[in-house]
Amino acid sequence: MHPATLVKAKRGKEYLLDSYQPPYQSLHEDENISLPLLQSRQPFWRKCVNVAAFALLLVSVAGIIAWVLVGIYSEKKCCSSSTNGLSESFLPRLYLSRQQFLLVNRSTWEARPADHTMEANLTTPASHVIVAHTGSAPCVTLSECSKITRVIQGFQMDDLGYADIAYNFLVGGDSQVYEGRGWDTQGALAAHYNNTSLGVAFIGIFEKTAPLMQQLEEFQTFLNVSVEKGKLSADYKLIGHRQVSITDSPGQALYNIIRTWSHWEDCYMKTCV
Repeated sequence: MHPATLVKAKRGKEYLLDSYQPPYQSLHEDENISLPLLQSRQPFWRKCVNVAAFALLLVSVAGIIAWVLVGIYSEKKCCSSSTNGLSESFLPRLYLSRQQFLLVNRSTWEARPADHTMEANLTTPASHVIVAHTGSAPCVTLSECSKITRVIQGFQMDDLGYADIAYNFLVGGDSQVYEGRGWDTQGALAAHYNNTSLGVAFIGIFEKTAPLMQQLEEFQTFLNVSVEKGKLSADYKLIGHRQVSITDSPGQALYNIIRTWSHWEDCYMKTCV
């Protein structure tokens, strides 16, 4: 027999035991005995399960928060954000089924007023789309694209004597379409085709390098919406600027791309009717 051992419980009682046992083994003798030792000796696998469950809960909560924040950011970008002082609160979304594009209007990119005395109306729906490039640096933000568009407009009005920027629309690397002369005013790309065509320029130089994929996709969506709005004929003909004018525009790389599209017309100069 081992010598008797006294074990003191929480409430000050003493228990005479024939041999030492942990306090929790005498639980039946007094329900008020504390069990810190019992509670601290959980199986290792149970601790792992608890940690994993807690981690899973944190991941789920983080995912929900991220989803909400992305939704808020997308909504603000569409309807109420501003970049470098250029308000986007009034940029309209144009829809065709599931397709949509952002149209940056003239006031947003801070266009100069056009000389309307030199302008002429465009016959709609337009029968042709003339694809050009601006021959400028590319851009990937609203601020960059707006600045480049203003510079182009200034050069074409002040140095070339145009009534306005030459293009009806421009497509930026920021996945947005910039309003030039619009759908209802003749552009200034090709003398024999301005009255029946939409002139659209990709911002950048595309002789050796193709436009960004988002530029090409945004342009395709713009064409579809133009047809939906009745501004472009459903059987329109797509031609490169070089096909109706003495120029390298829209650059060999971009020209190689548009030649693969179904609406592209294999023609040159006055045969492009």
